[in-house]
Amino acid sequence: MESFTRLKGIAAPLLRANIDTHLQLPARGSWYGLFVPRKTPAEVVAKIEKLVMALANDSPAAAVIRGLGAEPVFGSSRDFAVAIHEEDAFLAGLVKQYPLK
Repeated sequence: MESFTRLKGIAAPLLRANIDTHLQLPARGSWYGLFVPRKTPAEVVAKIEKLVMALANDSPAAAVIRGLGAEPVFGSSRDFAVAIHEEDAFLAGLVKQYPLK
């Protein structure tokens, strides 16, 4: 489970927080994002991005996200692409550090 704390209100004793695994992992959070096919026209991507970024200024939407135990963070499609590449590099490093046999 991608969490350094135990989630409140969830009865899932088999799910362990990172702190319980004794693995030396840096603090990381979970994320969610929208993906589109590679050749989606730029104007379509811009329209989707505009709608998503409108949520960043929507207090009721932020309250719902916080109510689910998450912190709403919004960024551009370029910011998201950078985050995806960083996550990919991080996970590749874990595979090398903790090989499964």
